[in-house]
Amino acid sequence: MTSRTRKILFFTFLLLFAVGTPLIILYSQGYYFDFDKKTFSKTGAIFLKTNPVKAKIFINGEFEKETGWLSGDFLIKNLKVKEYSVKAEKDGFQSWQKTLKVEPGLVTEAKHILLIPLEPPRETIADEEAFPADSKKTPPEIKDALAVGTIENSVYYLDSKNGQLWRTDANQEKKEQVTFSPVPSFETTPDWPKNFSYRLIISPKQKIAVIENPSTSLGASPSTSLGASPSTSLGASGNLYLLNEQNRSFQKLAERARSAEFSPDEQKLLYSSENELWVYFLSDILGQPQKKSGELNLITRLSQKIGQVSWLSDSEHVIFSIPADSENIVKIAELDDRDQRNTVDFIKIKSPEFRYDSKTDEIYFSENKNFYGVSLK
Repeated sequence: MTSRTRKILFFTFLLLFAVGTPLIILYSQGYYFDFDKKTFSKTGAIFLKTNPVKAKIFINGEFEKETGWLSGDFLIKNLKVKEYSVKAEKDGFQSWQKTLKVEPGLVTEAKHILLIPLEPPRETIADEEAFPADSKKTPPEIKDALAVGTIENSVYYLDSKNGQLWRTDANQEKKEQVTFSPVPSFETTPDWPKNFSYRLIISPKQKIAVIENPSTSLGASPSTSLGASPSTSLGASGNLYLLNEQNRSFQKLAERARSAEFSPDEQKLLYSSENELWVYFLSDILGQPQKKSGELNLITRLSQKIGQVSWLSDSEHVIFSIPADSENIVKIAELDDRDQRNTVDFIKIKSPEFRYDSKTDEIYFSENKNFYGVSLK
């Protein structure tokens, strides 16, 4: 080998080292060369969590791995910045699919993937007394109360004389004014309150909403609906008001509301009209997808009349029923509105009403004088 050849080889390897070493370092730190943008870009990742665990994950149609057997999570690293079609499957369950966008240096998360059983078995219950106890308490009778709601040791009621909300104890020995101003219709409607009836929705942490229903009389009886109850009461459509805890007054959220329920994590309020489901965010959601306090999201709009509505225990899915021929379809919809919102049929039942038990993740219903329970697991 001549001296000239050795010099050529030396400088060639030196050049490869000078060019290759930074590339190796960049790659080890999660960078890649984007030929479209003609620049180096940092890779991203996707983090998934499924319920149930050990679900098969497909990225752009290619099988990647099963989620963990213990916590059901899976992290896919070193992904180029672009959109990916992500699919989760498990035998005996309906699949979940969504297009997720990977950003440079960030982890895109989908931590609330719920796979619903394809053919959930029905468990026959001996009698109605075997149903899980309803968390609603019978409110005490309070004179001049338009609506009464009980949560723990507190009793809330809407006073028919001044349209304001008050709080008392079970023995009605102490009385405290909750709102500084009446419900809006008090000052704008002649002969109030005979044109309205009211329902209180109260969460365990005592967040409060009110549904105001037009009626021809004061109403048959004061009513209550507890936000953590297994099912949400349905009634005539009316205005939905939310108690602003800072200025202690009611703020109007919606018209034609038929039901409302606070989420188990108390960060959201779900309400329905005859054909729509909406979620109002009570606080900022920092997890993905991020939401701002006061943001309003349409969950679904249907041609059929929506029946029973309730939150699932994870506060990330809602369950509701709609009529279909001579039956009713119980559906489950996720809150995640990135790409398509996954909404699936869970089960068909004869009754338009059901009860969801958050402790067991089961729904209960009656059919042909029999009582049944069906698990979401």
